[in-house]
Amino acid sequence: MGDGNILLSFGVAYLKLIGVTFIIIFLFYVVNLWLEYFIRKIELGAWFAYWPIVIISAISLLSFSYYVAKVVIQDSVKILRDD
Repeated sequence: MGDGNILLSFGVAYLKLIGVTFIIIFLFYVVNLWLEYFIRKIELGAWFAYWPIVIISAISLLSFSYYVAKVVIQDSVKILRDD
């Protein structure tokens, strides 16, 4: 098991979160198209979907970076000696 596996597992989790954000964007687009057919127009601004996505992406990127930095900084000899 190399360090690449740890980075890969963190990367996969991050990519899953990014995938969820793209699904949210797609659903926002579909809901916006659906709302156009009503007599009373309801406009959902871009902020309604994009700001939460930006915030979620930033938080997940920060947490991903924190855990990767934590793993890189740890002394692997000390960890192996403790086990």
